[in-house]
Formats: sequence, C-alpha cells, structure tokens
Amino acid sequence: MRSLSPEPSIARIVVVLIILLSAGPRLFQTLAQERASHVLLHALSLDYQESENCLGEPGLVVRNWAALAEAREQWQKVADTWPESQSRFRQLGMLALAQGKRSEAAQNFVLADHPVSRLWLARIAAGDERFEDAGHYLAQDYPTAWRVLLEKAGRAALRGDTTEALTCYRIVAHWDAGGEASALIARGHVRQGLGQYTVALSDFDRAIARCPTCYQAYLYRGQTLLVSGAGTLDAVEADFLRAVTLAPDQRDAALQWGHWLLNRQRWGEAEAQFKKWAQRNPAELESVLNLAYIYCNTGRQKEGRLLLAEFMEGFPVPPGQSDRVRQQLEQCQESVEKP
Repeated sequence: MRSLSPEPSIARIVVVLIILLSAGPRLFQTLAQERASHVLLHALSLDYQESENCLGEPGLVVRNWAALAEAREQWQKVADTWPESQSRFRQLGMLALAQGKRSEAAQNFVLADHPVSRLWLARIAAGDERFEDAGHYLAQDYPTAWRVLLEKAGRAALRGDTTEALTCYRIVAHWDAGGEASALIARGHVRQGLGQYTVALSDFDRAIARCPTCYQAYLYRGQTLLVSGAGTLDAVEADFLRAVTLAPDQRDAALQWGHWLLNRQRWGEAEAQFKKWAQRNPAELESVLNLAYIYCNTGRQKEGRLLLAEFMEGFPVPPGQSDRVRQQLEQCQESVEKP
C-alpha cells in the first residue's frame, strides 16, 4: 500500500535547486555588504540604534583609527559591487564625517534620502549652528523627535554640558511643530526658556485654540506673561487658575497656583492650596516648606517648627534640600510667637 504523503518529485527538487543557485550569489553579496557595514559601524563606535538617538551632535567620536582603517578596507572590497543605494551613501556619509569631511558627508546623506541619513544631516547642521535647517531635516520623518531632543538636552544639562543642552533647545525652537498641540506647547516652553517670549506666546495661543483643555498651555502662557511683562496680573492669574482647575492633580499646576497666591500674600488661600497638595503627597518637601514659610510669616513660628520636625522624623530630606530646611528652621526659631 502506498503512503498517503507522497515524496517530493525529482522535478520539484530540481526547481528548488535552480532557485537556490540563482539566488545564491545575490544572497552572499547582500550578507557580505551587511557584514562590512556592521564592522564599519562598530569601528565608528556606533550602531543603528544609537544613530537614531544622537541628535544635535556635530560629529562622530572615533576611538580607534586603526579599526576604522581596517573597516574601511573591508567595506571598500564590497563597495564596487554595491548598487548606488541608500545604504551605500549612508555608509559613505558616516565615513566622511568620521574623517572630518563634513561637506562630503552631507552630500552623501542627501543622496541617501533616508530617515537615518536625515538625522545625520540634522547633526551636521546643528554643529554649524544652522538650527532651522536641523529642525527641517528632523521634521520630515520624526514628528515626535522633539521629545528625544528635550530628553537629550535635559541629560546634558544635568551633567553640566550647557553647550549641548543649548544646541538641542535651539533646534526645538526652530522646529516645525505644525498644528499638534503637544508639539506647540513643547516648542513654546523651550522658546520661553530661551527668552523668545513673543513667539512662545504665539505657540501657546495656537495650542489653546487646538486644545482648550491642555492645562500646560495655560500654565506656560501665564509664566511667560509674568516674566515678560506682556500681560496684566489679572491675565496671569486667569491662566494659572485655569491650569489648576483643569489639572488639580498635576504637580506643576498645583504648586504654581500655590506660589502665585503666596507671592500675592494671600496667606489663607495659599495655605489651603499647599495643605491640599501635602495631603495628597505627604512625602514631598515642597508643600511643607511653603506651609512653614506661611506659618512663620503669620505669627505661628511654633507651628512651623513642629511641621518641619514632624516631616524630618517621618521622611528623609531629599538630596540637595538640607539648606532650605535649615534656613526655614532658622526663620522659625523665635521663642516668642508674634500676636
């Protein structure tokens, strides 16, 4: 009795072999190209993932020139068989950039016409302080790349690299945010920090028109109006109040409203606001310090000292905040409370 699962015919086997033999050279060529590219990128101390996150930097850091020379030689062996593709131009661009040939690198990245290549073009433009061009390159492919830039700027600022942080912020300031409310808010906030108050206010106005419930647009617009003097105090207060009404559980809105009331010496309202936030976040020092300040300025020094003592007994003082606690305690050290 014959098997129900017939064996493959000789004709089918021959067809498969012909396909494999015809595809083999191209497959080996592709593997060789990819292997050469991998070696090259490794020599440049770079990989594909990192290349998508290195924004705002003027060039590459080559740690081993001997490795680069060896990688280039290996890469060049397969370059003649490599078609004029995006990948080839991208590799040529990175080689030129590593050798300090910035114009040649830019020309190759333009020919590559690829998102990663446009990231490299943005880096070159930023290194030349052509921040508007950098923003243009990024905007073609990465509608949320400003988030990466903001994160990179924040990390640079934390490690004290103000040049890199400012570079990233200046790219964002020239970003084509389009009509996306979150992008307009982010760009406006950066412009506010750079002192570009008029265009920042324009961004916040456009964001509010697009998203009337986006609390940060009101919060940042109020801050910009305050620092620039472009608006009345009533307009500033209206924006802060709108922000905290829309987002009472958001720290930046809640504390900004409390600070506004405190600076206006509306002691009772400020106390109520900081108490509300302290009840929600008992381990946070900010509300406690502000409450102690209110107590010490309204004749309740003992209450202020007790509040700070209870906090320090229950929670550790955050790093870098010890001086603020000490200063507030000194302010509340009067033995006789004011009437």
